[in-house]
Amino acid sequence: MDTVENIVKDIQNGHVEKYEILIEKYQQQLYKYIYYMVGDIYEAEDLLQDVFLKAYEKIDKYQTSNSFSAWLYKIAYNHSINFIRKRNIIKFVDKFDFNKVVEKDSSIELAANNEFDKDIEIVLSRLTPEEKNLLILRIFEEKNYDEIAMIFDKKPAAIRKKYERARKKFIKYYEGLEGSDNIEQYAN
Repeated sequence: MDTVENIVKDIQNGHVEKYEILIEKYQQQLYKYIYYMVGDIYEAEDLLQDVFLKAYEKIDKYQTSNSFSAWLYKIAYNHSINFIRKRNIIKFVDKFDFNKVVEKDSSIELAANNEFDKDIEIVLSRLTPEEKNLLILRIFEEKNYDEIAMIFDKKPAAIRKKYERARKKFIKYYEGLEGSDNIEQYAN
């Protein structure tokens, strides 16, 4: 079976029909990532197509010394951020399924049932776009610090520190909501 790097090399050498293999491999996870950033299923579908088109157009620039997945996510990240800026969208995530997050990162102690979706939405709205992205990439997308560093153009050690701060900030805000009788005051 061909590795991703071998498939990319084949595409770079003119076997463009193999690009379909990469689309099938990354389509679902990239769609989820983009959706979590923009919060709209139709926009996410359009952006996903744009990302695959951009990646295809730039595949000759991909260097196999880097993770193809991280390279593709960087394109998705940049394209989604540009879309959000153009539309002046402040809210990156409509609903983030932290039920899966709890299973994957036990250090984030959140209740794992749907009644907290509104609370989670409120907490995420208080985070910066970078903090939201770090949480999405690290926890939900299970990217390692090196891959996230490539996406953000920063060093892995800096990403690790920023992630820890974002995680702590999320927990602090979430715990603040739990003790509040009126969570609407935090919605701003």
